[in-house]
Amino acid sequence: MPTLALLFRNTLFAVGLILLACGAGNAIVAQAKLSEYRAALDQARAETAQTFGSASRLHHVASEAWSRRAISQAKLDFYSVLHTIGWLMLGTGLVCTFVAVHRHRDRRSRGAASSARRVPSPAPATPYRKGPTKAPKPSGTHVTKK
Repeated sequence: MPTLALLFRNTLFAVGLILLACGAGNAIVAQAKLSEYRAALDQARAETAQTFGSASRLHHVASEAWSRRAISQAKLDFYSVLHTIGWLMLGTGLVCTFVAVHRHRDRRSRGAASSARRVPSPAPATPYRKGPTKAPKPSGTHVTKK
């Protein structure tokens, strides 16, 4: 359990999890909306073809059918971009999470290996001074009392 707590403290791991969650949400919602707006666009194309005939591109007039078609096309484009970004966020989140877990595993294995090989350090060659130290004498001229 301490390992999981250490992973959640890692910023890269947290960013990876957030990107995974947001990317999955974007991809799922965009996939559902893409199918909805593809059907709406197909219906709007059929309506505009019936309304204006085969020369509909030459004689474009503003109508409700053309407005629905343009709106459906814009929403379809938006959700296709959102779908792509969702997959991109998913991939980036996977990479971030993988790198964070890999780094954590390396640190943990290096720590275990170095602690197994660790030898106590020898005592210092000169003992530390205990007690007050003397202040250095000032160099140069000094005044003496007579």
